[in-house]
This record gives sequence, C-alpha cells and structure tokens, in this order.
Amino acid sequence: MSDQDRQLSKVGKKAPGIQPLWPVDEGSPKPVVAAPKAAETPSPSDLIFFTICSKNFLSQGITLYDSLVRAHGPIQFYLVLCDTTAGVDVLSFPFPIIEIETLGISEWPAMCERYSITELNTSVKPFAIEYLFDLHPGRNVVYLDPDIIVVSALKEIAQMFSEGAECLLTPHIAEPAEFAEFNDQKFLQYGVYNLGFGAFKDTPQVRRAVSWWGRRLLTQCTIDLANGIFVDQKWADLLPAYIEKTRILRHPGYNVAYWNLSQRKVTRVDEKWFSNDAELRFVHFSGSVIGSKTVFSRHSGTFTRANVGVLSELLAEYESRLFDNGHKWFKKLPFGYKWNGATGVNLHTPENSGVAPSDAPQETMAWLTTSDPASLGSYSTMETLSEQTQLARRALEQKLVTSPLDGHCALCGRDTKFSFKATQNWREQLECEHCGLSNRARASLHLFLQNHAPRSADRILVTEAAGTPTVSWLKTRFNELTAGELTTPLEYADASFDFILSFEALGRVRNDERAFTELLRCLKPGGTLLFTVPFAVDSEQDVDPKGPHRAFGWSLLRRLERLGFESVAGHSYWSRALGYLGAHQLLFTATKPKS
Repeated sequence: MSDQDRQLSKVGKKAPGIQPLWPVDEGSPKPVVAAPKAAETPSPSDLIFFTICSKNFLSQGITLYDSLVRAHGPIQFYLVLCDTTAGVDVLSFPFPIIEIETLGISEWPAMCERYSITELNTSVKPFAIEYLFDLHPGRNVVYLDPDIIVVSALKEIAQMFSEGAECLLTPHIAEPAEFAEFNDQKFLQYGVYNLGFGAFKDTPQVRRAVSWWGRRLLTQCTIDLANGIFVDQKWADLLPAYIEKTRILRHPGYNVAYWNLSQRKVTRVDEKWFSNDAELRFVHFSGSVIGSKTVFSRHSGTFTRANVGVLSELLAEYESRLFDNGHKWFKKLPFGYKWNGATGVNLHTPENSGVAPSDAPQETMAWLTTSDPASLGSYSTMETLSEQTQLARRALEQKLVTSPLDGHCALCGRDTKFSFKATQNWREQLECEHCGLSNRARASLHLFLQNHAPRSADRILVTEAAGTPTVSWLKTRFNELTAGELTTPLEYADASFDFILSFEALGRVRNDERAFTELLRCLKPGGTLLFTVPFAVDSEQDVDPKGPHRAFGWSLLRRLERLGFESVAGHSYWSRALGYLGAHQLLFTATKPKS
C-alpha cells in the first residue's frame, strides 16, 4: 500500500487499531478479541457474518441470526447497532453487539445530523467491514440485511471464495426486464446490485476499495436519484471495476425479493424451498409491513400476499419468528438520531411505515433474549463463540459490590432495586424490592410469560407450598392455580394442567424419573413443563447423583425424550438491566405431545 493510500484509509476514522467490541458499563473491562485463524478452504461456518440495524429492527437481527444458525449450525455473527444504546442491554444478546462508536468514524456526529435512518444505517457498512477485517485478519466477511431469512446453507459463497473470489455481489435482476414493474431502467437509478448482501475477502485490493467506499459515504450516502446517488448501493456499481476478483452471484436462490419476483418462481416440496428449481438460499423481505393481511412489500404495487404463491407462507413464518424474538418490544424503542435526517423527509422509510394498524405499539414487558442449547455440544459451542461476551459479563459482575443494584423488574413493570448479600450466588439473590422475587424466580416467570403467553384461565400447577413468594405472585394473575409439594405419585388426575412449574424441587426427589413421569401424566396434551434444577453445564452425566451436592447433566434432556417429552431444551439468559446475573443460568422446558 502506498503512503497516499495509507493516509486515505485513515480518513473518516478517529484512530487506527481495534476498538473494544463489547460495550459494557462505564469503568468495566472491555475485552479485545483474539481472531481465529483463517481456514484454507472456507465452509459456510468459517465465514464471518454481520448485519446492521437500529433498535427498532433488533427482532429482525435476532431472526436473521437464528435462521443462519438453523442453516449452518454455529456461526460467528455480529450486529452493528446503528443507534444509541438507551434501552438496550447489549451484553444480553447471544451474539456480540458492535456499538457504533466502536467503529471510530470521525464524521459520525455530522452524519447523524445529516442522514435519515435509512441513509445512516447504510452509511456504516464499509466501516464495519474494515473493523471486522481488523478483528479477523484474512477472513471472509459476509453482510446480510436484517430483514432477511436464510432457509438453506449458503454453500456457493464458501465455494466461490475457495475458487479465488474476493468480492461477491448479487444483481437485482439477472435477465432483461423492460416490461416488469421493476424494470431494468430503474436499476440504472438504484444500482445494479442489491447491497442487502455483499461478501468480501480481506485482501489489500478489497481493503483499498472498501476504504474508498467509506470515504464516499461520509457525505454522499443520500437518496438523491437526480444526481445519481442511492445510499451505499449505487456506489457499489463501481466495485467490480475496483476489485479485480469480483464475482457476480447469479444463483436464483439468493436475494429473492419484490424486485426480482417477475423472474423468480418460489416453490416448496415438503420442507425444502426452491427458486426456479434451484435451492432457495435466502429471501429479502424488504419493505414488508409486519401484520398486514395484504401488503407483501410497501415498495411494490404489483406483488401482494395473495399473488406471491407459497412465498406468502414463508412470510407468515418469518413474521411468527419476529414475534417470537421480541418484535413487539423492540419496534417501540425510539431511534436515537433523526429519523428523517436534515431534509425532514424520508420517502423510502416513513416513520411507522413497516407497521400495520393491528401491529401498533402496545404495552409489553421488557424482552429477554435467550440462547437455547439442547445438548452439551451445542452449549459448549455457544460458550466458545460467545467467550468474550462471557468474560465481559463476569468482569462487570465483579465490579457490582454494593447492594442494592438499580435495575428494572420485568414482572413488576417498573424500575426497582435488587438486593444481595454476597456475589458468590447471584442466582438465589437479587430480590426485587417490590415483588420480593429472586433472580432465578423472576427470570423463570419472565420467560414463562414471554415465551408461552399463558392465559388467566389456564390450569397451572406449581410444585411449591402455598405462601411462597412465587406462589403469591402467580395467584394474583392466574385463576386456576394449584400449589403443592412435589410428591410421587401426584394426587392429580391425568391431563389436568396446561403448565407445570417446578423450580428446584426436582433436585430434591429420590426418584427423578418417576417424578418426571408423573409430571408428564398430569400435563394436558400439548402442555409444557418448565423447571429449574441444580445443573452441571460442563457434564453429560449427573454429578454426585446420590449425594448432597447432586447436579443434573445434559443426559437429563435425552432421558426426558425417552420418557415421552418433546421439544426439550435449555434456555440460557443474562441481563444486567433486569437483574439476571451469574454464569450458566438455565431454565428448561419440555412439552407433552399433542397426540
């Protein structure tokens, strides 16, 4: 690299070098990540994935991540938060959040004044790519927009990188389209390639092009079609000229969206999706209106939910996943900068444009993001990929030495103080000053309400004596609550309860298999058992099974499946703001089959 290039590469950055990745409370340690070695022949799991979004799109970011994990297994994934962190517990996510200040963009304050939410989110892409290159030297970095769902492994990306590609782009359309709603002339305005996807290899030539791209976007990431500019996307028309080993990914299964549906036919055979008879890789639900009965994309007047065929089923599945990932909570978090930018107009993304009337903001409890391992292997992989996040959490906890702690109780729905006597056992402390419930009890009930949406009339058994704080709290909310110690056999009739809650009691019974069998018997078909037990997260087998310090191992989940439960999984959680501290916190769930 020439001296001139070195100087140019610094334009727009506050300082060279890697900035702290995991934002934590003021004064707490901020670990620096040791980058893994690059694989010679990458597979999808070797790629570094990232997305960019503001707070109101965090459920989309989580859903994208989940879909990548479903398709590939464990992956390295980052989310760049193009927003302030107010209202977001950045260490609570199952992947690292890159706080925008970490990218060190010197023009950031001016960009926040100048750009709309659309322009601002697209302007940071090259800076994030450079950051990840610095963090993972020599690796291949893949960007995906947050409103994408991946339905099968992105095999072609790894293959094309292994064949020498250094930049991968997807065209909006792959053949002439002069008679389509989105005809080829429009892409002379909006850009040949859709920048909801882009994959880049860390090479000197790619770094030089990405640095140029970033310099342009400092002041020219606007929606200004009259002057030939459309955010970051129109500039990317030049990337094939600047990066010699650019490959155009024409596979019809990539980046399916409203702009190319005139050329893509999406079908489904059993559980497998196809586009033009090739495997469907991912769909980009750009402009979707969550909760609408008719609109497929607000950018298209031609395609509706009624005429896109089975793609409407995938959109419905996508929306269901969004709600499962906290859409109602995250969508109402306010954007920390100017939604409409300096012009006061944002025709591309008017405020509340992605929200149907039936999806209007409403009162919801704070969202708790979880990781959901179902085996020792999946838990160990999760811990490895989130190692630096785990270290940052422990470092933060070590600094919390003065009781009480300020926070927010999700069950009470208000700010509170959490009391504790010693930090060795966060799990059984941190009682809320209002409801009196501990860390473990609050988190378990929080996930019960959040993930299962129980009705007031549901029949619920809690295996505790009447009068405990947990039973007292539940009685105020559920009319058909039964409380009683866990005994075998249980005195209740078959199929009596919609839910059974058992917190720590199963760790005290002599014959746990008999107890689980009784709990299964008492559940209605489709009913769910939620429980916590002393648990050894690093062991497959039970620890000290006959002794006073018994802890279950991961083999418990397989035993429950053999007994007849299904959908057996652990749910790992952590949140400083909500007072859910401590390592290896797990709530387990298991469901009785419907038939």
